[in-house]
Formats: sequence, structure tokens, C-alpha cells
Amino acid sequence: MTAIEGEYRLRDLLDAVESLLGVLPPVLRVDQRRSDAAGEPTLVVVDLESPGATPPDGFTWTSWRGIGVGARSPKEARDALPRWIERRERGPTPLDPPWAIPGWSARAAAWMEDRLRDAGHPVTSPPRLVYSWGISVILCAPTAAGKHYLKCSAPIFAAEAILTSALAGITPELVTRVVAAEKAEGWLLMADHGDRVLGEQPARTWAGGLDALATIQRAWRGRTAELVAAGAPVRSVAALGDLLPGLADSEPLRSELGADLEVWNAAMPRFVAACGRLAELGPAPTLVHGDFHPWNVAVTDDRPLVFDWSDTAISHPFVDLAVYLTRTDDVAVRRDLRDAYLARWRDGIPAGELAEAAEVALLVGTLYQVECYARLLGSLEPEDRGGMNGAAGSWARAALDVLEHGIATQRPGHADG
Repeated sequence: MTAIEGEYRLRDLLDAVESLLGVLPPVLRVDQRRSDAAGEPTLVVVDLESPGATPPDGFTWTSWRGIGVGARSPKEARDALPRWIERRERGPTPLDPPWAIPGWSARAAAWMEDRLRDAGHPVTSPPRLVYSWGISVILCAPTAAGKHYLKCSAPIFAAEAILTSALAGITPELVTRVVAAEKAEGWLLMADHGDRVLGEQPARTWAGGLDALATIQRAWRGRTAELVAAGAPVRSVAALGDLLPGLADSEPLRSELGADLEVWNAAMPRFVAACGRLAELGPAPTLVHGDFHPWNVAVTDDRPLVFDWSDTAISHPFVDLAVYLTRTDDVAVRRDLRDAYLARWRDGIPAGELAEAAEVALLVGTLYQVECYARLLGSLEPEDRGGMNGAAGSWARAALDVLEHGIATQRPGHADG
């Protein structure tokens, strides 16, 4: 177990560990223990597989039972040590992600190499970890045809690989090119789509991402049974209205709301009514992304590509507007983006009904995020929540603000709370 303090870039961190040890054992977990005001990690604890029976040069093995917890520094690393020792004694917990179990990295890398060889793109060097946090890991392997990536998501998102493959079969021009998927492991092997994302472009150019989303959503109208068969959950806005009154009765939302709990409860009848109203309005339920924002849209020479489909579900399509629109503070741009998206849905739906649906969906989509984060955080060990602690409460406060200010809200929710 290694603690790294300072500005955090995973690949730099792993290179530093490799330089120190002379070898880089597989990474089991990257535990973000301290963050700055922007939510960026400044201290992480890295749990590594054993490098083997023979210790690296300059190191000796000692019994983990004899480690002096009180002598460790900094404090965050000291606080992480008891959990590390507990896992060595008792083994993994039911909530541990698969990659935190020794042996996973070797199996995933071998599968990645085999599938790329089958596809005619043998790797030119072994796969390496390039991204890791509590809900997903990504390995990268270079080939003569360019980089390829293997993504594995947490068990709560286990269907992402098969769902992304299904999307690629219907709208291949709008999602990342899928090379292979392994349902049992949740492994998704993809071609590189480049490192440019729409979120780095001016907000007034973001309409292309919404156009791509609408095209994908419309392609799946009337095909929700196929999505369910591929593993997509049905999260109707009517069902959301039934869930909302009980969310703050349990953790994490109850604690995260704190002093705002009374205001949240007082607003509940209006929240539930909004869910009921959106359920009455068109369009019909279809695919939703669940975490749709401009940083999940790749910019290519041809067209935008939508990626990161871990939160895919079936619901009212307009709930995806809540995250996307509030990523810019410019209210005029928000309205323009909304109108561009609504233009894709005019067939058969009166303009007034579309406008109302978009207005109500901004609130309901915000509430949708509250439920998603409450459910997600409850599925993770504390050390795997990273910067997501506080997210359910952040989105709950955002919903209270949207209730009063609508699209002009200046308090958007955030994954980092």
C-alpha cells in the first residue's frame, strides 16, 4: 500500500511507484483520501498486488500483522491502514469491485490481448492501467491500428459492456467502436476515439452532442424490450415519484441534506407532482444516458460520439437535459441548447406540450440524479466513493433551486458533492 501526496495524475503516480520499486505490480484500488476545493484528489492511497515472493531491491518483507498503524504518515494513509489489514485477514467484501481482487488484472489483460489478436490488431506492448476509481477501471494497449481500451465498471453498472455493444449495432456512427464485450466479466473493449471532448469547446457549440443523443434515443423508440434484454433497467419517472418520499429516510441522503432536510420534505408534494406530470407528457420512454454531459461526448473529424453508457436506462428521454444544460452558467445558451434538442422531437407532439415537458424534465431529471447517486453510493465501499461523497445531497439542493428558478438555476448538482 502506497500513499501519494500532491497533484494527482494516475499515470504519473504509477510511474513513480514503478521507479521506486523497480516493478509495477497490478493495482487493486486507488483510494482518494483528500481533495481540493474543486474536488480534485490531492492525496491517494494505492493498494497493489504483491510483486512476488522476492521483494524488490532495497526492500524486505515484513508481516502485515506487525505494521505500526500509529506511526504511519500522513493521517489519511494511517486511517486507510486498518481497512487494508482487515481485507488481508478476511478477504474481499461483497461490495469490493472485481478489479480489487488479486488476479483480475492479469485475466483482463490476457482477454484484451486475445480479442485484439482475433480482431487482427495484436498489441505492440502489454496493456497498462490508465484510469481507476471506485466505479470503473480502464486499461490501454497500443496496436498498429492505434490505441484500444478495456473498460470494466462496478457491478451496479455490469450491463454497460453489452448495452454499449447493442447501441453500436444500431447507431455505430454515434458511439465508440466496440471490438468485443464479455458479459460475465463486464468487459468492454473499444477503439480509441481520440482525446478531444465537447466540454472543452465553447458552450454555444454543444448542440451537436444533444443532436447525437436525440438521434440515438429516437433510434430506440419502440425497441425497449431489446434494451431490457441487454440489461438496461427501467426507471420510469412515475416510479421515481414513488421512490422520492422515502429517499431521505436513509443514508446517504439524510446526512447529506443536513439542515435542508425540512425544506426537502416540504417540497416533496411538488416533486412527486412533477414526476407524475412528466409521465403524462410525451415523448414515450426510450433510452436515456443517465450521466449525459459534454465531457461524455467525443469530438472527432466526422461527428460527435457519445460514450460512457454505464448509467443507461429506460425512462423519459428528456431527463438527460438536467445534467447537460446546467454544465454552462449561461442561461441564454441553455435555452438555445434546449430548443435545439426539442426540435428533434416535434413530430407528432404539440409545441406547447414539448415546451412543458422540457421545463418539467429539468426538475425531474435533477431528482433522477438524486436517486441515482443515493443508489450508487449505497453500492460502494466508503473508500471507493472517491469524490462522489455528498453528490446525492448536492443534487437534492439543486432540485430545490430548480423548483424555484427553473432553467435559470445557478446551483447545479455535482458528482463531487
